[in-house]
Amino acid sequence: MIAAPRTLAHELVIGIGSAHVKETRLTTPERVVGITTVFSADGNYLLSNTSREADYDDYPRELLRSLTDCIDTIRNRNAWQRSDELRLVFHVFKPLKDIEATAVKELVQRLTQTYARVEFAFVHVSTDHDWVMFDRTSAGIPSWGADGRTKGHYVPERGHAVPIGKRELLVAVGGPMDLKSALHGVPKPLLLKLHPQSTFTDIEYLGGQAFRFTSMSWRNMYPSRTPVTILYSDLIAELLGHLRHVRNWNADAVTTKLRSSRWFL
Repeated sequence: MIAAPRTLAHELVIGIGSAHVKETRLTTPERVVGITTVFSADGNYLLSNTSREADYDDYPRELLRSLTDCIDTIRNRNAWQRSDELRLVFHVFKPLKDIEATAVKELVQRLTQTYARVEFAFVHVSTDHDWVMFDRTSAGIPSWGADGRTKGHYVPERGHAVPIGKRELLVAVGGPMDLKSALHGVPKPLLLKLHPQSTFTDIEYLGGQAFRFTSMSWRNMYPSRTPVTILYSDLIAELLGHLRHVRNWNADAVTTKLRSSRWFL
């Protein structure tokens, strides 16, 4: 579990990832979207994939269907009340288009008719950018190499964050300890971008939350470079993209028996 202030009755963190899948080495890769992994704000894993894998062009419609289904499931499981307040935080693999954000806002507006207050945030989690972070106070740590050189000089510690605007934040997800040698380059930070239509806009809170989710992976003992909300969804998209080319594969198994398990790990 991770520490999280309970400012609301319910807060869900929803991850949406993607993968490029090739049926054979000679075929054109297809982009498949994994929807969704759902966590509570304290890191408790609630649901795995709640939808069939979706082609990239069809994913906005499948996203709405999936979100409605998973929210209904969690609401019934936890017996939400009409006086409850709800926050939805989306970690997405690409910048959200206005048409996609508007569609999710319609879902939120329907939820508003049921609950006292509903707010949401769309956070684009990106590693594809040109930003680099340095910390002039970081002296690095001794390298275990034969030359005894220091590694990680000027490299900020994990968790170091720098706002670059009201809606953008850089978060270091690799520190001096993560470098293999003194010749290893500076780790690239995460760039978090908040969509303008978001109604919850505390970028520092969202950045801290995304960083804590980098320490939640069940795949290994070390923190990952991306939040597990994105990492797990990418794994789901890749596996389901390959499985749908398997003869007699039934995708309903994922949405029924395996729904609450971490089958994709």
